[in-house]
Amino acid sequence: MVDLSRNDEERFVDEERDWIEGETPPSLEDIDSIARDHVMAARKQLVDTSMTAAAIDRNAPWMEIAQCATEEGHHELAGFLFEAEQQGLDK
Repeated sequence: MVDLSRNDEERFVDEERDWIEGETPPSLEDIDSIARDHVMAARKQLVDTSMTAAAIDRNAPWMEIAQCATEEGHHELAGFLFEAEQQGLDK
């Protein structure tokens, strides 16, 4: 006799893992590239006199850029950079 509850549980765990992790998770290089692209896209929206823009232009650490972004009210960019730093993506 097959224990269906055990099989169902295993199938659920496998499906959950695939949903969370995906078939092939992106490489660290891909994630880093996406993060850098996001920062550069945000830079294009900033005026040259912005502290955040200046920090990006001089290739400052992401935490410094995030602090400038917070001070200037660019909360989405700041949050993104804080999260990236937490994930170990800071350059």
